[in-house]
Amino acid sequence: MRLILIGGGHAHVEVLRQLRPGSASQVSLLSPDSQTAYSGMLPGVIAGRYRPEQMLLDLRHLCQAGGIRFLEGQASALDLDKKRVICSDGRELEFDYLSINVGSIPPQPGTRGLAVKPVSRFLEQLDGLLKASLGGDLVVVGGGPGGVELVLSLRSRTRRHHPGLRLHLVTASPDVLPGHSAMARWLCRRALQARGVRVHLGARVLEADGQLQLQGGQSLAYQGLIWATGARAPAWLAKSPLVTDPQGFVCVTADLQSISHPFVFAAGDAATLIERPCPKAGVFAVRQGPILAANLRALMGGDTPRRQLSPSRRYLSLLSYGDGTALASWGALGVQGRFWGRLKDWIDLRWMKKYQT
Repeated sequence: MRLILIGGGHAHVEVLRQLRPGSASQVSLLSPDSQTAYSGMLPGVIAGRYRPEQMLLDLRHLCQAGGIRFLEGQASALDLDKKRVICSDGRELEFDYLSINVGSIPPQPGTRGLAVKPVSRFLEQLDGLLKASLGGDLVVVGGGPGGVELVLSLRSRTRRHHPGLRLHLVTASPDVLPGHSAMARWLCRRALQARGVRVHLGARVLEADGQLQLQGGQSLAYQGLIWATGARAPAWLAKSPLVTDPQGFVCVTADLQSISHPFVFAAGDAATLIERPCPKAGVFAVRQGPILAANLRALMGGDTPRRQLSPSRRYLSLLSYGDGTALASWGALGVQGRFWGRLKDWIDLRWMKKYQT
């Protein structure tokens, strides 16, 4: 049996940890990079509380430890009739089963500004962006958890050395953290205000050309621009024969199998659970990892995948403020403080330790 894993996302690193291919199986991981970043630690890296290497996992090492082939390359198309992955360099990889965990990319009008993903490129270019923004305005577009964590982490990073930098958070939503409780949203607005972040609500970006052109005729000048908006699928995945949602993500059942091609699995941001869609957040990819690994192990043993995901309507969300404190949101509840920041650090470091030892 030939199984190809596309992407080194949070779910696939658990698959790499658990899978041990037998003599009758061949498992390969296709990834453009030999390292993958754990997004949960990105706010701490930006704020300077972690070193960049602390958030990186070595995919090549994980593959070697499990007897899995590491293939460096980028998927560019799927031929599902012939069961082939076409790579950007022209290679065609044959498979019997396929698993996709490639994450998502933030949509952005035009080519201006810096996108948060891929994380490696973002970190490489962040210092240059901050230098170009000194004494001016740096705008983060996106009022979800990613945008909030990003702008607050930037405030922690720049408060001491670049006090003149003005930070803005722009979101098309009527409030920050849409989908979270009123209490969590209120606490978040207070935290942003207390740290001097200027928040622009209900401000949909139409164009970015040195100034943000906002719906309603308003504009906002900037020296630096970062996109942390809602996710969409990579173009090759959205154009594939797989049944996808309007954003191009693979529609899957509770066992993470494609609803149109049962020999294809998908997890993390790349997947949309049709029974109960969940937010595009790393916590869900982490939860899906053991389910995906169990079902792929069953296939390799000649069995039928039986493990199913049971997503809860409520889940604990921990949002880092970048200064050692965090916001905890669970259902209708919201609370913030250093205890929650320490809890987030403990959870993140414990998760990383599973794959770094």
